[in-house]
Amino acid sequence: MKKLLIALQVMLTSISATAQTVGLDVDRVYNRQYKIYGDAQWLRVNHTVDGINYGALSRTTKYDTGLGLWNNLEGSVGKTFDIGLPFKISPFVAAGYDGGRNGAVNSALWYGRVGVGTGFNVGPGRLNIGVNTRVNNKQSNPNQDIVSMVYSVPVTEKLSVSLRVINSYQTIAEDYRGIGLTYKF
Repeated sequence: MKKLLIALQVMLTSISATAQTVGLDVDRVYNRQYKIYGDAQWLRVNHTVDGINYGALSRTTKYDTGLGLWNNLEGSVGKTFDIGLPFKISPFVAAGYDGGRNGAVNSALWYGRVGVGTGFNVGPGRLNIGVNTRVNNKQSNPNQDIVSMVYSVPVTEKLSVSLRVINSYQTIAEDYRGIGLTYKF
């Protein structure tokens, strides 16, 4: 497990050093399981090399009730395909580490994720939609299916602002509504 964490850290460091885009998002979160609100901050880094899309994200969520902090670190690899339609599809796989509540050893877990996304030009911006599901190595780990829509509008040549709507289902049942900034290098 330590080797996997080291490999994930090396991948995240490599992507960060050569990033093509860096995004910072802030979401208001409603956890439907516990019926509580909180805030989540996301840092996303992406880079494409030889048609392969690499991504890294770090997410921290803090609930208003003082329930604690949840932290995730995730790396992904995918590829965009032109399938002869007016849009392209981008399937991906990801591996992540969920630090659990307040980093408690017995609540931390590793997970995988598989999904697909696509995007369309709409008005002055771009609408990206995607679906993905969590793949666990233990049946006792929480399940999660995610549906996301993100609408990004360029503010300058290198900076865009986005509105985000993300819903997750199954064991982890959360609704995210937020805003983000993405910078292109």
